[in-house]
Amino acid sequence: LSEAEQRQAAADESYREWLDQKRAREAARESLKHIESPDELLDEPSALDHWKLVGKQLKVIDRQLLDEWFEWSRGFEVTYYVCQVLWDSFEPIGDDVHTKSYTLARATLASLLRPGLDYAGAAAKLMRRKWGARASSDEDCGDFEDATDEDLA
Repeated sequence: LSEAEQRQAAADESYREWLDQKRAREAARESLKHIESPDELLDEPSALDHWKLVGKQLKVIDRQLLDEWFEWSRGFEVTYYVCQVLWDSFEPIGDDVHTKSYTLARATLASLLRPGLDYAGAAAKLMRRKWGARASSDEDCGDFEDATDEDLA
């Protein structure tokens, strides 16, 4: 096969894979409408297991079905954050960085923007440390408590 024919064959194969994935995603969305939601189950432990199992199966089909799983879970009184944390723990894990639903920014912000963190205190501690390092090498630095905004810039 010529190079152009090889490229066309690869493009055709990629298209078939994309189409198969799209069809699987659409079938999962349609099937989800007919699966008993966890809030309809009377036994809470089995409802929790059922809810997790559906989430795991959806992620195996397509990692972009998180929103559908959350919508299906609404009556179960679970937050999107809880769904997201569990979703991230379900297999497959390794390839999530290649999907639009993976957000490294979200993971980083979630670890940084925790309630109760003293950002002002952390910034002041950092500035004091830097000021101390500067003061040890520069005698005219002065006291940190007397520093102006210009001194700290």
